Amino acid sequence: MFKKDSVLFGIALGIFVPIVSYALLLYLDEAIEAAEIQTRGGVFQGFDNLYAPLAIVANLIPFHYFNRKRMDNAMRGVIFPTILLVIAWGFYFEKLKF
Repeated sequence: MFKKDSVLFGIALGIFVPIVSYALLLYLDEAIEAAEIQTRGGVFQGFDNLYAPLAIVANLIPFHYFNRKRMDNAMRGVIFPTILLVIAWGFYFEKLKF
């Protein structure tokens, strides 16, 4: 179906990795809150705004892997969704102040 060194494979991973990372971060947040380690308004208040950027940064993992394996087309594919996600995040949080 996909060749490993193809732009489509990179695009698929560039979309899949941030979605899974974001879901894992939300699950971790809910697990911490359920275990009553931290409640809303506690010490970690405000980290909710960092979940999206951390999920986008998770694209560095496949990007670095493709770079080490010299898979240039797959690297290009990872960059396209990453740039689009950064632009979308910027527009969504443009008025948000940390």
